[in-house]
Amino acid sequence: MYLSDRAHLVLSYHKLVDKESAASKAIGTTARGIGPAYEDKVARRGVRVLDLRHPGAPAHARGARHRAPRTSCSRASARPNARKSEFTMSALEALAPRLLAIADDVGLAVHRAIKSGASVLLEGAQGSLAGCGSRHDPFVTSSSTTAGGAAIGVGIGPRTIDEAIGVVKAYTTRVGAGPLPTEFDEVMGEHVRKLGNEFGATTGRPRRCGWFDAVVVRYAVRINGLTSLAVTKLDVLDTLEKIAICTGYEFDGNVVEEFPGGHCRARRDSSRGWSGSTVEAGHVGRAQTRRSPREGARVSRSYRGAGGVPD
Repeated sequence: MYLSDRAHLVLSYHKLVDKESAASKAIGTTARGIGPAYEDKVARRGVRVLDLRHPGAPAHARGARHRAPRTSCSRASARPNARKSEFTMSALEALAPRLLAIADDVGLAVHRAIKSGASVLLEGAQGSLAGCGSRHDPFVTSSSTTAGGAAIGVGIGPRTIDEAIGVVKAYTTRVGAGPLPTEFDEVMGEHVRKLGNEFGATTGRPRRCGWFDAVVVRYAVRINGLTSLAVTKLDVLDTLEKIAICTGYEFDGNVVEEFPGGHCRARRDSSRGWSGSTVEAGHVGRAQTRRSPREGARVSRSYRGAGGVPD
């Protein structure tokens, strides 16, 4: 395992700032300091892994000392030392040996692997609509979550990516505040949440659930240049009597099939459930669906077709 030496560090004061931020509370972030760390990165005052090699260098000292004294914390439970630059500097000095032992120019390493003919897989951590600059502002994270963002984040050229595989659920979920046009009512949402074990991986918060949104998927296909689509968790819907797919929105008095930039209502197409196990259903994408029940195969094709994924 290697750690990019260009990676910016999330420090204790970032977490304190995040927890005290009214904006973070309003949109329901994880409060783990990610947003404030990105603020420092963009403001050119962040601390990178490679800065740990030279603790006395101006960039390192500026990043650690510039922000920490300016943070305020009104919570009695917070550690007061986390606001002091001396605490931050000593914490960095303690972490340096462990981090520098695995630090490397990861972009160069990946580039060389590709040139040698190796297969390289880049995995995205969040959905396309969670990316900064997407049409879901301000209910987003602080980085780009698209295939293009993956190339930038790793440090390789976009033309080195051969395939972009989209991974979606057979229904829609999100954690925190923000629009979810296909959201289930409370009873249905709780039922699907339990069936799919839909709780946030980082905070354990219950995810909001709704029907499959083909408009969102088409948007994701377009902005990522997806070459195939993997539909997961079909089996969560195995026992439902009715299945619905959002195929368009009502927006400003019109029906639109592409992602709009304002308040809208979902339009759904409903069909009967397939009432059978899809646990053995095969890959849905450019490959054919194998070993799935007839109705499961039918709805799998519906998802793929509604999402506009190319053959």
